[in-house]
Amino acid sequence: MKKKRPRGTTFFAYAFLVMGALAVYRQTAGVIGYYRVFGSINLAYLLCVVRDIGFIVAGAGVLYLKSWSRYLAIVVSLFSLSESIYDVTFYLSGGPQTQAGEFYGAFIYTGIIVNSITLYYFNRSKVKEQFK
Repeated sequence: MKKKRPRGTTFFAYAFLVMGALAVYRQTAGVIGYYRVFGSINLAYLLCVVRDIGFIVAGAGVLYLKSWSRYLAIVVSLFSLSESIYDVTFYLSGGPQTQAGEFYGAFIYTGIIVNSITLYYFNRSKVKEQFK
């Protein structure tokens, strides 16, 4: 009998796929732009590309309720959450974030909230049962 995928899991799967694809496009443009200006590759951009590819792979696996995809979603969300926490410390230290506009802090805090919700959702016992 085929497992029924709940709406929340479906939402996260499609969100991972769409946002991962958009982020890979954005980060790849960042890698290329950085290389054109500085003549080298920025490791932070490359790590973000790997993270975003992880979101795409996790989204595809979550659609099919694969057990490994739940773990991958948790790991990628933890990585993204740690990046957001680092960004908060940078933001609060008075770094050059003013160049990014006045909503820079809102984007950081949104990342913390979204990743925390993702971690909470995929660690619920009801959701863990779906991926067995």
